[in-house]
Amino acid sequence: MQFGVVHEMADLVIEAPRIRDDGLQLEEDRAFQERFWRGERIALGVFAIIILLALLGFAGSGGLLGLGAVASSAGSVEHARVVRWQTPDRLRVVLTLDQAVHEVVLADPFSAWFDIETIQPEPERSFIGPHGLVLQFNTDGVPSSAVLLSVRPDAPGLARYRVVLDGAEPMTVTQLVLP
Repeated sequence: MQFGVVHEMADLVIEAPRIRDDGLQLEEDRAFQERFWRGERIALGVFAIIILLALLGFAGSGGLLGLGAVASSAGSVEHARVVRWQTPDRLRVVLTLDQAVHEVVLADPFSAWFDIETIQPEPERSFIGPHGLVLQFNTDGVPSSAVLLSVRPDAPGLARYRVVLDGAEPMTVTQLVLP
């Protein structure tokens, strides 16, 4: 007893691929292959650009262009241009005026973007003023004092906020927060 369908071989025609000039017997779609190669070259170029941007510092945590600074007549703020969401980073505030008490104002959008984890040295006084968080430091007139703030970004996006040192002109800090 035999089960299934019986095929007759007489009606079956098998077409073999043509033989190429180099002796190979295979089918190829040359136009498709060239499109595929072109796509590969484009992808390799995109990957090379991504690696170059990461090496320059546009992926966060260092690189040649990873750090930025803004300055005013009262000092400067050094910051990372690119930071990672929920990863601690630091701001370095350099106070250059010769006075006993310094005031650092982190304008309102700052608190929407960042949480402050630590401040070194700790401020003598901190409070919420009309323009944002105010930090007051007693440096006893030591010129060129530095304050380190450890901050943690709260959300990904382009963070822009102002920093005012000792009542001088406001400085705008821009940081890209990556997920």
